[in-house]
Amino acid sequence: MMNAIKDVIQKEEYISLAINKYILQTATIPKKTDGTLDWTKLMVDDYLGANFNKINPLTSTEMNVVFDANNNAFVKGVIETLDGYKADNNYLYNFYNNKIFRVNTIPPLNITKEKLLIGSQILYSSIQRDIVALINEANANKAIKLSTQNCESGKYFYELRNGKLTFKYCKTATSSIEVYQEAPIYLENWEDLQYVKGNIGDKAYVKKNGTWYEYYYQGDSTTRWISSGVGDSLTAVDENLDLQDRILSYIPDSKDLVLRRDGGCMLANGDIFCWGNNLYKKAGIESYGQLDKTLKPDYVNTPVMLKVQISDAEQKDALWYNNPYRIKFEKMAVNSTNVCGVSPIFDYFYGVQKKFGGDLYCNGKITSSSFEDMDASKSESSILKRNIFFATGKSDELENANEIYLKDIVMVDDTIAVLSDAGKIYTMGKNYKGALGIGSTDKFLVQQTPVEVKNSGQVFKKIFALRDIKGFGAIDKNNLFYIWGERPNGTIYAEPTLLKDSIQFNPDGIFTNSKDFILKGVNNVFYRTSGNKDFIALTQIPSKALSASIYDDNGTELYLYINEYQELIGSSELLTCRTPTGTVCTATDNTIFSTALSELNTKSNIINSISYANFSNISIFGLIAPSGTGELITENYDGVTTTGWENGNVVFGDSKTGDFMTNVLTENITVTKTYNFGVSNAGKEVKLDFDFYEIGNWSNDSFTLKMNDTTIFKKTYQKNKTESDVTFTGTLSGQQLKIHGLSSSATTIKVDSSGNLKVDYVFTIKQNGGQYKAWGIDNLKITYVGTGTGGSGTGGSGTTSNYPRKFVCGMTGLGSSSQMYCWGDVGRSLPILSTSLYDISKISTMNKLFISQSADANKQMSFDAFNNNGSLFLKFPSYIGGFDYPFYFK
Repeated sequence: MMNAIKDVIQKEEYISLAINKYILQTATIPKKTDGTLDWTKLMVDDYLGANFNKINPLTSTEMNVVFDANNNAFVKGVIETLDGYKADNNYLYNFYNNKIFRVNTIPPLNITKEKLLIGSQILYSSIQRDIVALINEANANKAIKLSTQNCESGKYFYELRNGKLTFKYCKTATSSIEVYQEAPIYLENWEDLQYVKGNIGDKAYVKKNGTWYEYYYQGDSTTRWISSGVGDSLTAVDENLDLQDRILSYIPDSKDLVLRRDGGCMLANGDIFCWGNNLYKKAGIESYGQLDKTLKPDYVNTPVMLKVQISDAEQKDALWYNNPYRIKFEKMAVNSTNVCGVSPIFDYFYGVQKKFGGDLYCNGKITSSSFEDMDASKSESSILKRNIFFATGKSDELENANEIYLKDIVMVDDTIAVLSDAGKIYTMGKNYKGALGIGSTDKFLVQQTPVEVKNSGQVFKKIFALRDIKGFGAIDKNNLFYIWGERPNGTIYAEPTLLKDSIQFNPDGIFTNSKDFILKGVNNVFYRTSGNKDFIALTQIPSKALSASIYDDNGTELYLYINEYQELIGSSELLTCRTPTGTVCTATDNTIFSTALSELNTKSNIINSISYANFSNISIFGLIAPSGTGELITENYDGVTTTGWENGNVVFGDSKTGDFMTNVLTENITVTKTYNFGVSNAGKEVKLDFDFYEIGNWSNDSFTLKMNDTTIFKKTYQKNKTESDVTFTGTLSGQQLKIHGLSSSATTIKVDSSGNLKVDYVFTIKQNGGQYKAWGIDNLKITYVGTGTGGSGTGGSGTTSNYPRKFVCGMTGLGSSSQMYCWGDVGRSLPILSTSLYDISKISTMNKLFISQSADANKQMSFDAFNNNGSLFLKFPSYIGGFDYPFYFK
């Protein structure tokens, strides 16, 4: 009997080898319909041979081999029924169960009769396991074909060749291409890429019409391969023949470009590059210059790729954040404190449906309570960190109803709005001017945790933000447009509000501007938002325009658009040469300007007998320069101490009264600050806008505003009395609170001959029984309002143009041929190193070529002809190097 049990084990090993070999060579399972082994398939020379003795010497019956529902094979080697178990045979069962005598089979788990009845399991090798798994799926698109067999046209399949499975696509019955390939993938035939699969993030390079294009793999979804910066549609046959379609797809397919008063960011190849004001380290430079570590990088003069948090522990320890494993981004936005990006959503099938991505990453002013990988003692980061709220629950890569996957982001100062793939909008930050959109008029509300905007069940497709006011917009699945936040006339909407008498708009024909949106209706008419929630037709812009922009310049509506032939057309003031003061250029400079613009605007590209010029996108920007340059001073006091205020013993960001400049009133005080704009700005007229907070039990107490020792206005305030200028009434720390939106625009004042503007806030208090009285000042802005006669200082004579100043940026070409040209008073909106107009003789050290300190912010770096009081001025249409990507101007 011991010899018999040894013979049984040996036969099981032979049978296992034969079954494995049969599966590998035929890609089928050798079983009959009743689930037992089909001996006729194995009793041949290639496998067991015709003379194989299949009798079990222990049971004197044929070896019993069965397959379960998952095609796993088992040999019932010692008992075939429970009744066949004999306790006296335990010494045989123990020998049968010993693994030391086996290589190709797995013995029963133990020698109980229940386990012995299951028998020994045939051990499949790795390739056989893969074949059996595919057979079990019974999926027509995952069938296995031998290299000698024809495949089924239009189907995916696995080819079994030389002991290897290769996933392929059947182009014809006799022609196929390999689908899963090692990255990077190179294909001479661009049409094949639509069938190829890889790992998430793999790159592919395909040749089309003699040009190589780059793509990355986003998963086994409807659109597997996405163009990476420079790419082209996989469905087009001839780029020239489909030019009109490519023109129409330019705006919806373009990546984000944000230009603001003192810098900006661009999204290129999935990476975010920033420049300009590095407040809170948001431009990506940590603390000092690398060549001269005594210099602080307050301003970054060239685009810098932002570093990104690396979640992988091994990569993180390397402290190298711009590595091949970094997160790429699909959307991007900027405000004065943060740069934020949204990562792509990957939704694919890999045995089960998987989903990940759609996360929010931010740098700048952030904390550990809201963002990962942040030191609790830190409140700033030059590295983009992942938001905890939107990352929750995604680590298993399995979609859950509570998980939120983001697909878009826009920002205004202090407030972020994001859009999920489910069509929901979430906001976080401050509710000033109703920016959160949650139905609250509480100007002090700060939402650290994202919250969904108030709505009536709308499903939104895209979101937008205006550049120079706290205004948001969104279009829903019915193509209706909603706005919330601030309107140019001061109206506030605390929740998404449908435009009055709304019509349907084209979601790919919406353009953001300084203070209003341009909307292309589905009727192909262009409109602009106007007034409160109205919209009016822009009759000067034709229905076939590709891109359009407007700018309200002291009551005059300026406009530009690109027609269907890619020509730039619009207001002459924007298409002629101007000096820094706004006057018309000399004849020579006019010739240079017109020649340069004509070169871009001439219909010199003839395709299919149609002539095209070069422009593809256009936008007008208002220059609101940073503090100290004279165009605009902004002070928000959001927990940040601002120097220069005297006499008032003021507090900034007081925990009791809020994020504004404040003090408790115990006596009459005057709070004073003098701003210096330089003698070159002497005599210019300015206005002052700010919010005055009346806190506590004021009773016949007065507040006076003086500018350059001239009283602008004076007013007495009383408890429980409603003043006409109150914009909000509520409580703060149990005290009565009124907010007054005040402005000196009715009585402007001129900067004195030394370029100074002195501001006095005078509080005259009548004490009454020790009642609590306090004040607050917030959101101070000083703005030029018009022309003025210059003073006696150098550069201060003559007249000045209206403010804020403006400039134009336009994209030319399509796809890999894209280039950006700008002209006008760009200030620090564009990186000077991207213009080739910097004067190296005016830069004291090499390090200052790349970074500037605040003290140097107004020093001239450009050649004289391109300078305006320290700001970059582009007199002529100038090529901006490094911006050669298709961009949407956010």
